[in-house]
Amino acid sequence: MTTGKNDFYVGYLPMPKSHLRFLQIALPLTLLLAIGSGAAVATNRRAWGPGTWDLARAVDFEGTLLLEPYPILVTDDGALPIVGVAKVVPSRDAIAARGFDPDRPARAIVNGNLITRDGRRMISLALDETSIAPATGEPDEPTIDWIGTDVVTLAGEIVDSKCFLGAMKPGDGRTHKACATLCISGGVPPVLVTTDDTGAHTYFLLTDDRGRGLRPEAIEAFKPLIAEPVRVTGEFGRLAGWNILAIDPARIDDQIDPI
Repeated sequence: MTTGKNDFYVGYLPMPKSHLRFLQIALPLTLLLAIGSGAAVATNRRAWGPGTWDLARAVDFEGTLLLEPYPILVTDDGALPIVGVAKVVPSRDAIAARGFDPDRPARAIVNGNLITRDGRRMISLALDETSIAPATGEPDEPTIDWIGTDVVTLAGEIVDSKCFLGAMKPGDGRTHKACATLCISGGVPPVLVTTDDTGAHTYFLLTDDRGRGLRPEAIEAFKPLIAEPVRVTGEFGRLAGWNILAIDPARIDDQIDPI
């Protein structure tokens, strides 16, 4: 209906022509703006990386089982950290109940799903500790090869290795901070990821100053800095293809500048 110069729309009456003309212009423009905004966000978002988690099939991996610094299976193709289905790792007691001496290396078969990124591999157990079984043969004696005696300071981000390698996307950054904190608190091995000028990553498995897995009190000390840009000081070594950084949690500092 029309009242003076203003068209007033009533739902049960025909739409005024002026309203119809406005909507014929406004609706297509709004649609184009929404499409353009979505395309801009998709185009400009940072890459989440090439990590994969092969949930389609669980396979058997055979090698030497270590429980320090973290549950790791050392195979002919390198070391594969072992994590549980959720935000945990298999416990020493549960592995001991499977017939292993938790203080000594042993041959084992581990059934699980492969997580992989940038050549780093990890086993996510298909079920629980029952996915780990003794195997025949003499175990290897892999040890950490400490390189030099000087400490190094590296800039990067402390991530939970399971999510960053491929279980989650994104598996890093502040959007993933809460998840990373829960995973590392649950025993998932913490890893310092550094990034060079080309965007390539280098991975450092974090241990204590004796090359053991970080205990809960150590993790508590740097928990606020998980998923943040940091500088980490420690001693450098290697274990079956993995870089090791033995740290003092008190020597983790905020890195103000972007990495």
